[in-house]
Parts: sequence; C-alpha cells; structure tokens
Amino acid sequence: MTGSALTTAAFGAADLDESELLDLTRDPDPGVRQAATRALRNYMHSWRVRDRIKEVLDDGRETLEVRREAIKTLSILLNDSQVTRKLRDAASDSRLDKPLRALAVKALYAQLPYDSSAKSDVLDLARRGSDPDLRKAALWALFAVSQNDYEVQRALRDILRSGSEEVEVRVEALRSLYMAMSQEDVKETMVDLARSGNDGSLRYGAVLALSARRADYRVQDVLEDLAKRGDPPAIRRAAVLALGDPGNEEILAYFHLGYRRMPNGRYVSPLDGE
Repeated sequence: MTGSALTTAAFGAADLDESELLDLTRDPDPGVRQAATRALRNYMHSWRVRDRIKEVLDDGRETLEVRREAIKTLSILLNDSQVTRKLRDAASDSRLDKPLRALAVKALYAQLPYDSSAKSDVLDLARRGSDPDLRKAALWALFAVSQNDYEVQRALRDILRSGSEEVEVRVEALRSLYMAMSQEDVKETMVDLARSGNDGSLRYGAVLALSARRADYRVQDVLEDLAKRGDPPAIRRAAVLALGDPGNEEILAYFHLGYRRMPNGRYVSPLDGE
C-alpha cells in the first residue's frame, strides 16, 4: 500500500500493531506520520509509545501538523505528571510556532482537574495573558474545571461581562462556562445575553448554553420566545436546537464537550476540531 493510500484509508487500529505504527511515525510521507501518530492513541499505555510521541513533539524538523497531532495524542492521558510537564513546556516555549503553543495550552484541559499548579498557570494566562491567541487558548482549557471551581467561574464570568474585553475573548469565556450552567448567576447571565445582547456571536453562544437548563420553566419561555419572534435566523435556529436537540453535535462541539458518534462509535475529543 502506498503512502497516500495509507493516509486516506484511516488505517489504524485492527490491521497495524504497536510496532508497525511506531515505524510509520518515521515514514517519508508526512500524512502517514500524522495518521500513525493519531492511531497510536490506542497504545498510550505503552512507555515506548509515550516516549515516541514526545519525540515527535520535540522534533523541530517535523511538520507542524504532525507535531499538533502528537499534542492531541498526548492529551488523552489523564492525571499524568510527565504529560503535564511536556505540555506546559511546549506552551511556554517561545521558540515554537504560535499555533503549536496555543494547542499545547488547550491540551492541558485534561490535566487541570488533577494538577492545581497547572490550573493556576492557565487561569493566570486567561486573566492577564499578553498574547491574545494564548490567552484565548487558556480560556478554552478552563472549561474542564468550570463546573466546581468557584475561582474559575468568577474569572470567566468577569471576562464575559466585561465591556472592555474583545468579543472573541468574551465568547471563549462564555463557551467555557457551559459546565457551570447549574449556577443560578451563570444561568441568569446567559438569559440576559440571549434576550438582549448587542453582539450576535455572544447571543448565539448564550442561547446554545441555555440548552443545559432547558428544563427550567423560565429558560423554556425565553427559548420559545426567541424561536418564534423576528430575531436573526441564526438566533432562532439556536433556540430551536437548545430546546429540541440539546445533544446535537453542534452544541457539544461548540462547548468543547467530547462525544461518541453513535453509542459505540469513535470518540471525538474536545481537541479533534482544533
């Protein structure tokens, strides 16, 4: 099978074992190397695989896309101090391309519930980061700890409500507050934005966020009103989705929530769309 055929065949799992996939991470075709790096997610219990994926990330001669795939593969390991250190090093390495650093920041999401030091660094970057791209990446990563961490909730709410912040920054804060929608003040903030927000992208996100509280009678009234009245089509459609199809892949992906395609289908991680 040729390199291009391997790339398009989404090879990986049943037909190629760990050793074969490791060999393919050194294939001349970058598409094959990227596919092999992704397929090795199924073998991350192996120290050989973990070490090789770290080598791929560290290889300055490797293409950006293959190194990005290495970050995504590393991110599936939970509560792993070595992975956390590797991702933090990549995120802070000014020699790396900005997209690679930003992805490394996002990939820390899986470690934040287990590593308070990493969480503090990411929270600080989200609050005061000087680079817009890295700051938005930090806001993205905080979704993983917004449900039960009051300090994170407060920081995200403050950024979302701030009129001095760029809209793109406020949207990232909104998206990461979805897991905190059980909190009444978060719910009320989303209701206010959904009903009368001045920016379309913020209103859209707030309407989708209300899907998390669709059983609330007040939220139902708001969504039904938005679905029926003469709002922009995107807002009306979002209200219909929030009311009638809260498990829609569009909503799950918008709020960085991993999901499976069908009950036993492939798992789509929060980073897969990044």
